[in-house]
Amino acid sequence: MRSLMMRRGHLAGKGREAGMTMVVVLAALVILLTVVLGSAAFLSSSTKFSRYEQDSDLAQAAAQSGLNELLALLRTDASLLEDIAIDASNDEGYCELDAVGGPDADVFADVCGWDSGSEVGWARLSPHNATQYYHYAVTYYDAVSQTIEVLATGKSNTVSRSLKARLSPETTPMFLYLSNYELADPTDYTTYADASATYLPLKRTSGACGGDWKVGAPPDSLSYAWEIAAAATTSTPRPPRVYTDYTLNRSCLEPVFEDWDQMNGRFHSNDTVRSEGARFSGGEWTTSNPACQNAKATDSGTWNSCVIGTAVWSASNPPSYAARKELPSTDSPDELSASGIGCRYEGPTRIILKGDQMQVWSKQTTTNRPNCGSPLDLASSDGATVPIPTDQLIFVATAEGVAAATIEAGGIGGPAGRELPLGTYTASAKPTEGASYTVERAMIEAGMEANVGNAFVEGTVHVDVTIATRGSIVLTGDLVADVPEDNLVGLLAEGSVEIYNPVLRTVSAMASTRTVVGSNGKPVEETYWAWNTELPTASTAVSGKIADYDGRTDVLRIDAAIHAVSGSFRLQNWKQGGDLGTLQVYGSIAQNFRGVVAWESEDKTTLISGYRKSYIYNEGLTQGRPVLFPPISGGNWVVPWVEKAETPMEIRP
Repeated sequence: MRSLMMRRGHLAGKGREAGMTMVVVLAALVILLTVVLGSAAFLSSSTKFSRYEQDSDLAQAAAQSGLNELLALLRTDASLLEDIAIDASNDEGYCELDAVGGPDADVFADVCGWDSGSEVGWARLSPHNATQYYHYAVTYYDAVSQTIEVLATGKSNTVSRSLKARLSPETTPMFLYLSNYELADPTDYTTYADASATYLPLKRTSGACGGDWKVGAPPDSLSYAWEIAAAATTSTPRPPRVYTDYTLNRSCLEPVFEDWDQMNGRFHSNDTVRSEGARFSGGEWTTSNPACQNAKATDSGTWNSCVIGTAVWSASNPPSYAARKELPSTDSPDELSASGIGCRYEGPTRIILKGDQMQVWSKQTTTNRPNCGSPLDLASSDGATVPIPTDQLIFVATAEGVAAATIEAGGIGGPAGRELPLGTYTASAKPTEGASYTVERAMIEAGMEANVGNAFVEGTVHVDVTIATRGSIVLTGDLVADVPEDNLVGLLAEGSVEIYNPVLRTVSAMASTRTVVGSNGKPVEETYWAWNTELPTASTAVSGKIADYDGRTDVLRIDAAIHAVSGSFRLQNWKQGGDLGTLQVYGSIAQNFRGVVAWESEDKTTLISGYRKSYIYNEGLTQGRPVLFPPISGGNWVVPWVEKAETPMEIRP
């Protein structure tokens, strides 16, 4: 009986264990099924997400293809965007492109006849691709600067992505540094002596540094250093550019970038660059020197074939060869100024910028333009305080009917105690025994006479404006923009853009003799006094005359896009004045000749006079450019900037 009871108990225990096992198995099956279903859902979701991501990438690639197509079309025929070509009846025009058409947000909607009901124009990425398309619309067009903004949209299946970009021909503000010749301006009175003077040490080269090397070219035609080198072994070699002509005591100077120079931005020179360890960074570096074609981006050992001397580049910024770029002229400012855009002044003009206002002295201006100052105010000791013509041009023309005379001391004007030019010269001063006067050396050089359209500029600004001149622009102090990336300032000079560094030259009276008819009717020798303007009299650098607007007396700051059309960006009297500190340019520099801003010791260890360079590109110049900076002749259409953008509802697939 006991045995039977025990057996029954044992069997009952096994039943309970079997039941528990079944529960565990069922729970495991439920968990496994949940995991499997969850994994399947996740895989499905991941597949959809992966498909979406793939379509997103393909849509953006299609949008980029649209930009590339329009860019290629403009490079082939820039007239695509001219009014004469925007014609629905012209199948070569913008309106007839497959990727164009509605909606009416397009800037050409009125011309092309599109309206809000127009269908969006889509072009296939390829003839056999039925899933990828692109569309683009010009949303902004400036016919003067030939600048457009484009919204390009790509789609892949049901996903769309858009890019917003600016397209324009190459302009000088797209470069931190752009030069034609790496040769000091042959007309620079500091670098070369005066060729018109009778006293030999004052003679100047007068453009002879290139020699006569082209058939039919004028005797003073210039050549690039690499052209001279290439022709050296031929039967008709070109005269070397660097030489000394002792009969006229003149020499040609090719400035050098030093190891203390900082150049951060896109760089190009048509000529051969000389460098002693200068550092280049922050953008494409190119030269038209054919030797640079030997440089390989992946082999830094070949990079120094691009310069004479040595330079420092980074692996992300290797040097390379590029075709010659022809700098534009300034034919258009006079035409636009004559039509009433901005302010127009005549003869030497002093401009001090003050936020959105400016104080102007212009004693030769006779025309009264609204909001530009009356001739009476412009000629007064206080000048005229007027609004800066925002997004417009301040143009300084040559004064017609005014004699090309030396400007008297204070004759340009300025704030009390800071009138220009310096010195004591007056036109009425008579030479007598012991008499003398002082005059700024720059004022007795060609191009600085009382009738020439030169501007003397300094100050602070928080608007967009361009100052253009028929002569030169002289920076008499800091030129500071409140927000340089937004407040784009242009300096566009037909001559040079110079940094003010006054040197006073002392002119003394000297005794001379002449033959006159005496009281007895016979010729006699007579002594008289004349100004001794030919002999090299003493000259003294004047310090402390640069206006400081940002509290850094050892730094001259210039926030501007600079273009010296026939001259250079240079320091006046660069051989005098001592160590002036750092020249900080935040913007861009374009020049015909290489400007000199410093003089170093022969052992290249000490700055004797002038400025160290710190040139940094203002990226704001990729978003826009100063008023009236013309395209580079023959320059390609480029994309200065591109960014992702929201796709408008009306053009989403």
